[in-house]
Amino acid sequence: MCHEQGTNQKPKLERENQRSSGLICPRRPKYVNQTDPDCRIIKSIQGKHAGYNVQSVVDDKHGLIVHTEAIAEVNDRNQFALQINQANEVLEQPCKVACADAGYCQYR
Repeated sequence: MCHEQGTNQKPKLERENQRSSGLICPRRPKYVNQTDPDCRIIKSIQGKHAGYNVQSVVDDKHGLIVHTEAIAEVNDRNQFALQINQANEVLEQPCKVACADAGYCQYR
């Protein structure tokens, strides 16, 4: 890569080289929890705090927990089918009926 002398492109090229070599993080998250970097900022009735989103699948007939998982996502979208499929693996049979709250719905 070449550039004309006298232009102010050298600092820009140095930054690009540093970014491509991993010396500069291209996207820095707004908040970083230094104790647990995998957690996310979760909004709740108590306000915003660091945490995880817990998914659980329960057998309605017997009231037993079939599957649970703590995920590092701030909402339930894209989780419904995944959680049901994992519960199916635990039970070794397919689910006949599944229901969820509106948090699993995707509006576009």
